[in-house]
Amino acid sequence: MLIVEDDLAVASVIEQALMAEGYDCLHAEVTEDALQIMMHVSFDLAVVDIFMRGQGGLVSIQALRRRHPHCRIIATSGGWSSMTPTEALRAAWKLGADETLPKPFRLERLITMSHMLLRAE
Repeated sequence: MLIVEDDLAVASVIEQALMAEGYDCLHAEVTEDALQIMMHVSFDLAVVDIFMRGQGGLVSIQALRRRHPHCRIIATSGGWSSMTPTEALRAAWKLGADETLPKPFRLERLITMSHMLLRAE
């Protein structure tokens, strides 16, 4: 599983929760790092924050769709930019996210979504 999240505290909590469920996780702090990881590792599932430093999560979603078309994607958003979080999640959906999750969210919801998406393969 790939976690693309620039808030290290949030990334750590997500990673710990998903590892406790038995998932192997890799973390990228920015899209540019995620792009490098994607060139060498394939993923069944990715959790991608939309608003990040650098290129942002929408670029990560597009790259995942191109490089790993079978990867399931959960897009998360809680920040503000030129788009509201709702608009950003809608854009993520249009670019290929399988599910969207507004921040803040309950870890149980993320875990349930992850299980559901991976069973759907």
